[in-house]
Amino acid sequence: MNRMTTEHLAPAFGDAPIASDEEMRRRLHEFLGAPIPISPEAMRAALENPAYALRLMEATGDAEQLTELLRAPDGGGRETSGPGDGELLAHAAAAFARWAKTGFAMVARPVYQHRLATCHACNHLGDAPAERLVYRLLSNAGKEHKICTQCGCFVVRKAKLPTENCPVASSTNPQESRWGEPMTQR
Repeated sequence: MNRMTTEHLAPAFGDAPIASDEEMRRRLHEFLGAPIPISPEAMRAALENPAYALRLMEATGDAEQLTELLRAPDGGGRETSGPGDGELLAHAAAAFARWAKTGFAMVARPVYQHRLATCHACNHLGDAPAERLVYRLLSNAGKEHKICTQCGCFVVRKAKLPTENCPVASSTNPQESRWGEPMTQR
């Protein structure tokens, strides 16, 4: 049986075999048009995790997303975005309990509209992964599919709850979330 070596990658990356890890990182950097250098950790994640490699390729042309993925190769390469199924269900149960303590109150319509508009303009908004059972169970007959890739929540639901907050800090005030609410509020 033939053993696979980096020489087998030569046709995909040019006419010469790849001689070193540094050369592989340089070529990947060039291929992606990456705004920052490819670290050894990001290169290793791209080679070992096909989902991460795919996300890198999908982010080609989006300097902000590429930078985020390259700076966090451990978190950026999950097969799906956000927390795992067990963690997501635990967060949903805790959010439900907090909400129940308010008597199932909802935020005022202008607050909801502001929160939702903020989410819809956010680079962390994504589609719920259809292959994940937890999203199929929690969706509203397939109509609700936009999630926050940072916390895994359906944005149309989370934005209604006075007990919840955006998990991402504002770029202008790190004490506030992107919703403009104190980061300590849940």
